[in-house]
Amino acid sequence: MAILQVKGLTKEFGGLVAVDHLDLEINKGEILGLIGPNGAGKSTAFNVISGYFKPSAGKVFFKGEDITGLSIDKIASKGLVRTFQHTLLYSDLTVRENVLAGLHLHYKSGLFDALFGFRTAHKRTELERRATELMEVLGLATRSNERSGDLPHGYQRLLGMAIALSSNPDVIMLDEPVTGMNAEETASTMSMIRKMMQEMGTTVLLVEHNMKAVMGLCERIIVLNYGKKIAEGSPKEITQNIAVIEAYLGAKANAT
Repeated sequence: MAILQVKGLTKEFGGLVAVDHLDLEINKGEILGLIGPNGAGKSTAFNVISGYFKPSAGKVFFKGEDITGLSIDKIASKGLVRTFQHTLLYSDLTVRENVLAGLHLHYKSGLFDALFGFRTAHKRTELERRATELMEVLGLATRSNERSGDLPHGYQRLLGMAIALSSNPDVIMLDEPVTGMNAEETASTMSMIRKMMQEMGTTVLLVEHNMKAVMGLCERIIVLNYGKKIAEGSPKEITQNIAVIEAYLGAKANAT
């Protein structure tokens, strides 16, 4: 059974239809890619699914529950979180402090804890353990004491993933996780995403322009063009799909 379902999702801005009756399903433990030329509607679809925008029509179901139109924080609290193209970090804090800050946001303390510091030491120990685990999974352990603002671009993106994973989500939506990276950073990040899935069991919905990364990571791919789904299949099927080839060639031709 699909963990995330999108049915007839539509988003209009004035007279512009950015996403047009999109149907999408992702199964637990899967990496699903959402691709398309610039302006295809990928980011808008991401924003609607995650609660950043409200849909004009259609439904979003998560773990069988209708979450259509809920706020981004309420959706995240149910286990569906996202990253952003521009990583949101406390640049003056260390890597460890950023991860701990993310963990504290999701920690639910009881009345006695809030009033009297009940089990505070235990909480601190558990959060430190969890922070170390996240940094190890994403290859950040050796940089835990570095100021996050001084990190290379690739490591800042990984730190953004660690913060998103601090809530232990069922599904993480990665918005262009390797954009702007060099080949070495891209390969390293792809490896960390695979490791994250294997060790944490997190399901991934991925939007990315880097086709090498998409083809290397995703088991299944959905292609959008002008807001409509024009193809769905395995990486091999997508690379051989005439409609997809024409969409990308047309975008390149119009750009020259």
